[in-house]
Amino acid sequence: VTAPLRRAVDGLCAGEPEKAMDMIVQLRETVEVEGQDLETETLRNTITAEILSPRTLLDILKGSNTLADDRRQPYLDGLSKVLECIQSQHFETAIGFLPESPPGKIRVLLLDFMRRAGPGHEATIGAQFATADLELGLDLVRLLVAIDSDAARESISMASSSPHPLVRIEALGQLEGVSGPRVRAELRRLLEDDELDVRLAALRAMADYGIAAAGPFLVLRMQDKSFLKLPFDE
Repeated sequence: VTAPLRRAVDGLCAGEPEKAMDMIVQLRETVEVEGQDLETETLRNTITAEILSPRTLLDILKGSNTLADDRRQPYLDGLSKVLECIQSQHFETAIGFLPESPPGKIRVLLLDFMRRAGPGHEATIGAQFATADLELGLDLVRLLVAIDSDAARESISMASSSPHPLVRIEALGQLEGVSGPRVRAELRRLLEDDELDVRLAALRAMADYGIAAAGPFLVLRMQDKSFLKLPFDE
């Protein structure tokens, strides 16, 4: 029955992605094997993945950016159920939308899916570094670390194309360790910049985003005699 259901959902999504998602969620909930909770959940996940085309998933995700406030939580609840079931055929759609997703629940759901479905797609993830903003770039490094495959470790090196020093530092910290020579060189360039505003912005970002690789370097700076000569804020 999934082929006609998929066509119906696709047709509905063309104009009203919110209703298409509601239809998917309602269809899920009609599936039940009495007394068999695990089999019920498995069948619900299967039917969701089968009737959700990549194009409809993209429309549903884009619809999340234009929601009225009173519909946002129900939408997120439904989207959570949908994203828990999507499979590898939806990977390209998910990663294509990722840069548009604001930091928050939807991005967390997408990253969680990509962690599950990531093996085999590591190079696609790594290719995003060149254009990703700072927060997304850090998320991508940590996603590849979580996938923990040889291909993922190789793709972390693609973070060298990131325009954001903190992304490069986070990636190098994963590849070389926090005391690696390239990590120290990147940190030195950032934290010994001539402009105080640049140094302060870097320090605040390291704290906000938990850049662990900065720790040993900062300890060494604090032990240096010149530390007490730094401006108070720094």
